[in-house]
Amino acid sequence: IVNLKAGIYNVNVQDAQGCRQSLNFEIKQPDSLKVSALSEAVLCKGNANGKIDVTVTSGVSPYQFTWAHGPATEDVIGLAAGTYTVAVQDKNGCQTTLQTTVTEPDSLQISVKSLPILCKGGTTDVDVTVSGGTRPYAYQWSNGQQTEDLLAVKAGSYTVTVTDSNRCVRTLSFVLTEPDSLQLSFTQQNVGCKDGNTGSIDLTVSGGTLPYSYIWSNGAV
Repeated sequence: IVNLKAGIYNVNVQDAQGCRQSLNFEIKQPDSLKVSALSEAVLCKGNANGKIDVTVTSGVSPYQFTWAHGPATEDVIGLAAGTYTVAVQDKNGCQTTLQTTVTEPDSLQISVKSLPILCKGGTTDVDVTVSGGTRPYAYQWSNGQQTEDLLAVKAGSYTVTVTDSNRCVRTLSFVLTEPDSLQLSFTQQNVGCKDGNTGSIDLTVSGGTLPYSYIWSNGAV
Protein backbone atom coordinates (compact mmCIF):
# COMPACT_ATOMS: atom_id res chain seq x y z
CA ILE A 1 0.00 0.00 0.00
CA VAL A 2 1.21 3.49 -0.87
CA ASN A 3 0.19 7.13 -0.44
CA LEU A 4 -0.55 6.61 3.23
CA LYS A 5 -1.19 9.32 5.76
CA ALA A 6 0.31 9.16 9.21
CA GLY A 7 -1.39 6.61 11.45
CA ILE A 8 -1.51 3.03 12.72
CA TYR A 9 -1.93 0.27 10.13
CA ASN A 10 -2.46 -3.50 10.57
CA VAL A 11 -2.04 -6.26 8.04
CA ASN A 12 -3.29 -9.87 8.31
CA VAL A 13 -1.64 -12.40 6.02
CA GLN A 14 -3.05 -15.86 5.35
CA ASP A 15 -1.37 -18.48 3.14
CA ALA A 16 -2.95 -21.23 1.07
CA GLN A 17 -2.94 -23.63 4.04
CA GLY A 18 -4.82 -21.20 6.27
CA CYS A 19 -1.80 -20.21 8.33
CA ARG A 20 -2.13 -16.65 9.60
CA GLN A 21 0.16 -13.89 10.74
CA SER A 22 -0.50 -10.22 11.51
CA LEU A 23 1.71 -7.19 11.89
CA ASN A 24 1.15 -3.60 13.07
CA PHE A 25 2.80 -0.57 11.51
CA GLU A 26 3.00 3.11 12.52
CA ILE A 27 3.52 5.62 9.74
CA LYS A 28 4.98 8.75 11.33
CA GLN A 29 5.16 12.33 10.16
CA PRO A 30 7.23 15.34 11.21
CA ASP A 31 5.61 18.29 12.92
CA SER A 32 4.45 21.12 10.70
CA LEU A 33 7.26 23.28 9.38
CA LYS A 34 7.33 26.34 11.61
CA VAL A 35 9.43 29.44 11.01
CA SER A 36 9.87 32.45 13.29
CA ALA A 37 12.01 35.53 12.92
CA LEU A 38 13.46 38.20 15.18
CA SER A 39 14.29 41.52 13.55
CA GLU A 40 16.69 44.22 14.71
CA ALA A 41 15.67 47.76 13.82
CA VAL A 42 17.78 50.13 11.75
CA LEU A 43 19.80 52.27 14.13
CA CYS A 44 19.40 55.63 12.41
CA LYS A 45 16.78 56.88 9.96
CA GLY A 46 17.78 56.04 6.40
CA ASN A 47 20.58 53.62 7.32
CA ALA A 48 20.83 50.01 6.13
CA ASN A 49 22.02 48.08 9.18
CA GLY A 50 18.90 46.17 10.16
CA LYS A 51 18.99 42.40 10.71
CA ILE A 52 16.63 39.43 10.60
CA ASP A 53 17.42 36.24 12.54
CA VAL A 54 15.36 33.26 11.36
CA THR A 55 14.63 30.19 13.48
CA VAL A 56 13.11 26.99 12.04
CA THR A 57 11.45 24.46 14.32
CA SER A 58 10.14 21.05 13.25
CA GLY A 59 10.22 19.86 9.67
CA VAL A 60 13.26 17.90 8.53
CA SER A 61 16.65 19.52 8.14
CA PRO A 62 18.54 20.64 6.16
CA TYR A 63 16.49 23.65 5.17
CA GLN A 64 16.68 25.91 2.15
CA PHE A 65 16.02 29.65 2.47
CA THR A 66 15.02 31.96 -0.35
CA TRP A 67 14.53 35.64 0.37
CA ALA A 68 12.38 37.71 -1.97
CA HIS A 69 15.13 40.33 -2.21
CA GLY A 70 17.76 37.78 -3.26
CA PRO A 71 19.83 36.10 -0.54
CA ALA A 72 19.72 32.35 0.06
CA THR A 73 20.96 32.48 3.65
CA GLU A 74 19.08 31.73 6.85
CA ASP A 75 19.76 35.15 8.40
CA VAL A 76 20.19 38.46 6.61
CA ILE A 77 22.00 41.65 7.60
CA GLY A 78 22.53 45.12 6.18
CA LEU A 79 18.83 45.78 5.69
CA ALA A 80 17.04 49.07 5.23
CA ALA A 81 13.64 49.56 6.85
CA GLY A 82 10.91 47.57 5.10
CA THR A 83 9.04 44.28 4.91
CA TYR A 84 10.93 41.15 3.87
CA THR A 85 9.65 37.72 2.81
CA VAL A 86 11.50 34.41 3.14
CA ALA A 87 10.46 31.03 1.73
CA VAL A 88 11.67 27.98 3.68
CA GLN A 89 11.78 24.43 2.35
CA ASP A 90 12.86 21.40 4.33
CA LYS A 91 14.52 18.17 3.19
CA ASN A 92 11.14 16.59 2.37
CA GLY A 93 10.02 19.50 0.22
CA CYS A 94 7.64 20.93 2.80
CA GLN A 95 7.41 24.70 2.37
CA THR A 96 6.26 27.76 4.24
CA THR A 97 6.76 31.53 3.94
CA LEU A 98 7.18 34.27 6.51
CA GLN A 99 7.06 38.07 6.35
CA THR A 100 9.09 40.17 8.76
CA THR A 101 9.27 43.94 9.11
CA VAL A 102 12.44 45.87 9.89
CA THR A 103 11.65 49.22 11.50
CA GLU A 104 13.64 52.42 11.89
CA PRO A 105 13.40 55.39 14.27
CA ASP A 106 12.11 58.77 13.18
CA SER A 107 14.67 61.31 12.03
CA LEU A 108 16.50 63.11 14.82
CA GLN A 109 15.15 66.67 14.91
CA ILE A 110 16.27 69.71 16.93
CA SER A 111 14.46 72.98 17.53
CA VAL A 112 15.44 75.93 19.73
CA LYS A 113 13.40 78.69 21.33
CA SER A 114 14.61 81.78 23.17
CA LEU A 115 13.34 85.18 24.28
CA PRO A 116 15.01 88.17 22.63
CA ILE A 117 17.94 89.85 24.35
CA LEU A 118 16.46 93.15 25.47
CA CYS A 119 19.52 95.33 25.91
CA LYS A 120 23.02 95.45 24.50
CA GLY A 121 25.20 93.11 26.58
CA GLY A 122 22.19 91.35 28.08
CA THR A 123 21.51 87.61 28.26
CA THR A 124 18.75 85.13 27.49
CA ASP A 125 17.96 81.43 27.93
CA VAL A 126 17.83 78.90 25.10
CA ASP A 127 15.26 76.09 25.30
CA VAL A 128 16.10 73.03 23.15
CA THR A 129 13.57 70.43 22.05
CA VAL A 130 14.68 67.13 20.49
CA SER A 131 12.46 64.53 18.85
CA GLY A 132 12.98 61.31 16.92
CA GLY A 133 16.03 59.07 17.21
CA THR A 134 16.35 56.87 20.28
CA ARG A 135 16.51 58.24 23.82
CA PRO A 136 18.44 59.16 25.85
CA TYR A 137 20.15 62.08 24.11
CA ALA A 138 23.56 63.60 24.78
CA TYR A 139 24.28 67.30 24.12
CA GLN A 140 27.49 69.07 23.15
CA TRP A 141 27.51 72.85 22.72
CA SER A 142 30.06 74.95 20.88
CA ASN A 143 30.70 76.87 24.12
CA GLY A 144 31.60 73.62 25.91
CA GLN A 145 28.39 73.06 27.83
CA GLN A 146 26.74 69.63 27.81
CA THR A 147 23.31 70.51 29.13
CA GLU A 148 20.12 70.31 27.12
CA ASP A 149 19.33 74.02 27.51
CA LEU A 150 21.51 77.11 27.83
CA LEU A 151 20.98 79.63 30.61
CA ALA A 152 21.95 83.31 30.68
CA VAL A 153 23.95 83.36 27.43
CA LYS A 154 24.95 86.47 25.52
CA ALA A 155 24.48 87.27 21.85
CA GLY A 156 26.56 85.23 19.44
CA SER A 157 26.68 82.13 17.24
CA TYR A 158 25.95 78.78 18.87
CA THR A 159 26.01 75.18 17.66
CA VAL A 160 24.50 72.20 19.45
CA THR A 161 25.26 68.58 18.50
CA VAL A 162 22.79 65.96 19.69
CA THR A 163 23.74 62.27 19.81
CA ASP A 164 21.15 59.60 20.59
CA SER A 165 21.69 56.20 22.19
CA ASN A 166 22.35 54.63 18.77
CA ARG A 167 25.04 57.24 18.02
CA CYS A 168 22.86 59.00 15.47
CA VAL A 169 23.99 62.62 15.27
CA ARG A 170 22.21 65.87 14.42
CA THR A 171 23.67 69.39 14.53
CA LEU A 172 21.93 72.76 14.63
CA SER A 173 23.53 76.20 14.46
CA PHE A 174 21.81 79.49 15.24
CA VAL A 175 22.57 83.12 16.11
CA LEU A 176 21.33 85.09 19.11
CA THR A 177 21.09 88.78 18.31
CA GLU A 178 20.96 91.87 20.51
CA PRO A 179 19.99 95.49 19.85
CA ASP A 180 22.59 98.17 19.32
CA SER A 181 23.59 100.23 22.32
CA LEU A 182 21.19 103.02 23.20
CA GLN A 183 22.92 106.24 22.02
CA LEU A 184 22.00 109.84 22.83
CA SER A 185 23.15 113.01 21.09
CA PHE A 186 21.81 116.54 21.31
CA THR A 187 22.05 120.12 20.22
CA GLN A 188 21.15 122.89 22.64
CA GLN A 189 20.10 126.50 22.38
CA ASN A 190 21.07 128.63 25.34
CA VAL A 191 18.82 131.33 26.78
CA GLY A 192 19.34 134.65 24.98
CA CYS A 193 18.79 136.94 27.94
CA LYS A 194 19.18 136.60 31.69
CA ASP A 195 16.15 135.09 33.30
CA GLY A 196 14.69 134.33 29.87
CA ASN A 197 13.15 131.03 28.80
CA THR A 198 14.22 130.69 25.21
CA GLY A 199 16.59 127.77 25.79
CA SER A 200 15.99 124.41 24.10
CA ILE A 201 17.47 120.94 23.81
CA ASP A 202 17.05 118.85 20.65
CA LEU A 203 17.70 115.19 21.56
CA THR A 204 18.51 112.44 19.02
CA VAL A 205 18.23 108.81 20.05
CA SER A 206 19.53 105.73 18.21
CA GLY A 207 19.98 102.04 18.96
CA GLY A 208 17.95 100.15 21.51
CA THR A 209 14.45 99.14 20.49
CA LEU A 210 11.68 101.49 19.38
CA PRO A 211 9.49 103.04 20.65
CA TYR A 212 11.33 105.25 23.18
CA SER A 213 9.92 106.98 26.26
CA TYR A 214 11.41 110.14 27.81
CA ILE A 215 11.45 111.51 31.35
CA TRP A 216 13.18 114.89 31.93
CA SER A 217 14.38 116.24 35.25
CA ASN A 218 11.86 119.08 34.98
CA GLY A 219 8.97 116.62 34.55
CA ALA A 220 8.67 116.84 30.78
CA VAL A 221 7.97 113.59 28.92
